[in-house]
Amino acid sequence: IGLGTPRVESLSGYIVRLAEAHCVSAGVLYAKEIKALAGKGNIFSFRVENQAGYSTHTINGFGSPAADFVRALETLTGRRDLSCLTLLTWGRVVPSHSLLRRCRAWCESCLHAWRKANQPIYEPLLWALQAVTICPYHRRILRQACPRCERQIGPLDSRSRRDRCSRCGQSLVPNGIDPISDSRMLPSEGLAWASWVASTLGELLAAAPQITCPPERGLLAQTIRLCVDRVCAGNASTLARLMHVGRGAVRDWQREKTTPELPLLLNMAYRLGISVRDLLLGSPTLASSRGFVRDAPVGLNARRQRRRTRPGW
Repeated sequence: IGLGTPRVESLSGYIVRLAEAHCVSAGVLYAKEIKALAGKGNIFSFRVENQAGYSTHTINGFGSPAADFVRALETLTGRRDLSCLTLLTWGRVVPSHSLLRRCRAWCESCLHAWRKANQPIYEPLLWALQAVTICPYHRRILRQACPRCERQIGPLDSRSRRDRCSRCGQSLVPNGIDPISDSRMLPSEGLAWASWVASTLGELLAAAPQITCPPERGLLAQTIRLCVDRVCAGNASTLARLMHVGRGAVRDWQREKTTPELPLLLNMAYRLGISVRDLLLGSPTLASSRGFVRDAPVGLNARRQRRRTRPGW
């Protein structure tokens, strides 16, 4: 569902829908069909509380778990586009650290709207990204705990259901939405930043089907060098100071040794007034930029500055 859009389905959610379509549990589908092809053991040993066991959230990422599950499911279904339900396209330019959250998250307004319109309920890949805290369509904070038992839910459990808690079995879909009395909305000063993050990462996911060759580090390094030359007047220390990192970090980015972590990529793209997709793929608008078009997001630099002033920094 949603292939080529910001609401593209996650691979773990696709597995759950496949199981329901064949009237079996996710655990049975995995054990009987997927396990042998994916070459994995017991993937349902993960525990949200202590993060022990198999990390099922990596199925939606870009490492070997994602590649193995895509290969297995494409063999079983005959499809050839399931990599777009993961982050495999961006694996060489986006670091994996703190990229995917270890529990399910969902927008109650989306679930309610889909049920009311008699549309399929599913789990967008966007909700699996740790940096995404709100729904870009409803501007509602994503819920990360069951409203009934108040426990977090694993990304893929043996009893996972699209619209139900796999721990208590109760529905995750609210009977009604009252945005006026919703106490889960972000304060106004953080809403614009959270909305931009969700929107720009949605654009990144939507672009995957059109990219035939996954972008390499060299392209990102070239973009950063262009940023230093055109935006920072050739002074890498200026970029390092604006990003609140050491000069060596920028040098490593330029030499393709490392890539900026996702919060830094978001900060850089926001300051340049471009999307993260354009930053990773190379933006023609960057070449004509004369400087950073806007300040860093509200509160972001303040938090970074407090960390830098701690003992040991």
